[in-house]
Amino acid sequence: MIINRTITVSVVIDDLPRVIREAREQLGLTIAAASRKAGLDQSHWRHIENGRYKSIPERTLDKMIKALGLDLEISWPSHCSCG
Repeated sequence: MIINRTITVSVVIDDLPRVIREAREQLGLTIAAASRKAGLDQSHWRHIENGRYKSIPERTLDKMIKALGLDLEISWPSHCSCG
């Protein structure tokens, strides 16, 4: 039996790498398996989990969160005039 679940998570953008890594690990997925499921290159996934990115294309983030069964509500840190 396959059960599809979506988990809604509120996250500050600074915590995004940690949230993605923890969600992947809770599903028991390796970076290779998660990136394959999302249709992304392993190196992109690894860079995002390690926080080594300047920006993440919305399409890439969408693929990642769908592969992990997440529904993210992202907010900006209070010290940032971003967004």
